[in-house]
Parts: sequence; structure tokens; C-alpha cells
Amino acid sequence: MRSFVYALFFLLCVCFYGASASNLTFYFTNPSFGGNPMYGDFLLREAQMQNSFKEKVDEGAGFEMPTPLEDFQENLSREILYRLSQKIIDEAFGEDGVQEGHYQVGSYVIDVTPGSGGINVKIKDIQTGEQTVVQVPYY
Repeated sequence: MRSFVYALFFLLCVCFYGASASNLTFYFTNPSFGGNPMYGDFLLREAQMQNSFKEKVDEGAGFEMPTPLEDFQENLSREILYRLSQKIIDEAFGEDGVQEGHYQVGSYVIDVTPGSGGINVKIKDIQTGEQTVVQVPYY
């Protein structure tokens, strides 16, 4: 019986000799949080496979590229409006008085008038009829 206990003890020592404890180390797997970048493609494919959302395709709601002529007209209108706004700001903060003006740029009509509190800029969209008034104070 004694030899059986010694054999069992020896067997347990041999079996648990290889089992040792160490510190647990945590690392991120997602590359967005500092993990290994090699996991990126795998995680993206897994997410795409689990995505059950299907986008509805509507033929009439797609984006249409503007023609080069429309693009040029839009850029030209934007540049004229930018320069006009710069002129108004320069005159408001400068020493010279502001001159009244009536401008038509694309589908916009812009009226600039000096007032007692500042420069009044009235912008009207001809197509929609919408109107906006901006007052730039004198300094």
C-alpha cells in the first residue's frame, strides 16, 4: 500500500510539473484600438457577413454629376459671391463709406445698402422667392 501511495505521489508530481502559472496578458485584436493590423481584413469580412441591412436602391434618387457647364456656372457664382462678401466686409471695417449696389449673380439678386447700424445686404433667390437679410455692423 505504501508503494502505491509513493507511485501515486510520483505520478501526480510528474503530471503537475509542467503546469505552471504566469501573468495573463491582454492585447487588443481590433486594429482600431491598437491591435494587430493583420486582423483588419478578417474583422471587416466578419462584420459584413453579419450585416443584415440591405440598402434600397431607388433609380430616381441617385446623384447626378453636373455637366462641366453647370459646374463652371456654379463655381463662377460662388467666386463672385465670395468677392462681393469680401468687398462688403472691407468697406464695413474700412474708413471709406459703403456705396449702394444692386447685383444679379446667377439666380440671386443682391442689394447692398448702408444703414444707420451697419450695412444691410438683402439676398433674394429668383427661382424660389426666398429672401434673406444680413446686417453687417460698423466698427
